[in-house]
Amino acid sequence: MPQAKNHVLCNHQELFEFYKAPIHQVNCAEYGVPQLRERVFIVAQRNGLLFKLPSLTHGPKTKKPYINCWDAISDLEYEAEESLNLKGKWAGLLPSIPEGQNYLWLTNRLGGLPLFGWRTRYWSFLLKIAKSKPSWTIPASPGPSTGPFHWNNRKLSVKELCRIQTIPDDYKVHGSLLEAQ
Repeated sequence: MPQAKNHVLCNHQELFEFYKAPIHQVNCAEYGVPQLRERVFIVAQRNGLLFKLPSLTHGPKTKKPYINCWDAISDLEYEAEESLNLKGKWAGLLPSIPEGQNYLWLTNRLGGLPLFGWRTRYWSFLLKIAKSKPSWTIPASPGPSTGPFHWNNRKLSVKELCRIQTIPDDYKVHGSLLEAQ
């Protein structure tokens, strides 16, 4: 372990260099997940070997395109569930937002009615997935107007959420939609 300086552990850079722990920024869509989910991985090995990420499988740097939402969830049977209906003050606006857009569509800079100021809401506010692209990151604790929402103007079902995150179809998720998410 690096020597402590004045009883304080050394800075992060020294720690990374000591353990030979490079920082890897990963977008899961580049590994076949139908979700644009960026994460950072730091893998340290005491044996001094450097960890190397597997080769990318999807995206512009490969021969395979990203897996899009249509390919991931279109074959799932939709059963109308009350819990998937949007409720709340802004629910009626979602049908006016095109696939792949969010509330910014409803500003004076884009095509919809200018109901909001530019960047006055959080990014996932009224965010709708597009059939032709991977989904955005699925939030752990969404609010009533927090997407991503289905292109059919509803919440994503538990089965759809699982598929987008590449959780196997036979995996059982119990509880309400909010608990499952």
